[in-house]
Amino acid sequence: MRLQIIQPQEVEVFYILPAIRSRMAAALKEQGMKQKDIAGLLCVQESTISQYLSSKRAAEVKFNSAIDREVEAAVKRIKTKEDLIRETQLILDRVKKEKILCQIHKEVADVKENCDVCFCTPLLEKGSNRAKQHRQQPMRIGYKPIARLNPVAESDAGSIQKR
Repeated sequence: MRLQIIQPQEVEVFYILPAIRSRMAAALKEQGMKQKDIAGLLCVQESTISQYLSSKRAAEVKFNSAIDREVEAAVKRIKTKEDLIRETQLILDRVKKEKILCQIHKEVADVKENCDVCFCTPLLEKGSNRAKQHRQQPMRIGYKPIARLNPVAESDAGSIQKR
C-alpha cells in the first residue's frame, strides 16, 4: 500500500536509517563482532540486530553497490557513538545526492515521478522576495532550551529518576 504523502525525512527515519543500520550490522558481524557488541555500538537492542541479520527488519530497501561499499568502509571507522553519527550522516548525504531517497520515496508514497522538491533552490535564497519578506518580519522562535537531565546509570536505564 502506498501512503498518500510523507515527508522525505520520514522516509529517512522509517526506511533508510534502518537499512543503513542493517548493512552496518552485517558488516560488523562479518568482521567477527558479537551481536551484543554490535547492538551497543549501533545504539539499538540486541533483538533488533538479530532481526537485521535474519532479514526480518529493514530488508526491503536495497542500496547500490557504491553505498554498500561505503557502509563497509564506514564500520571500520566507527569506534564511538560520535563516529557512528558522523559516518551515518555521510552515508545519508550520499543517499540524498544519488537520489536513492527519491526512489524509495516514490515507491512508498504518492509522489510524482518527476518530483524534485528536495533539490530545488532554497526559498530563502539571498535576494529573493521571500528572503526580503522574511528579514522584515521579527524573528519568532519558539525554542526554549531543555534543562539537561542528570545522567542515568546503566543499571537505572529502565527507571525514571526524580530530581
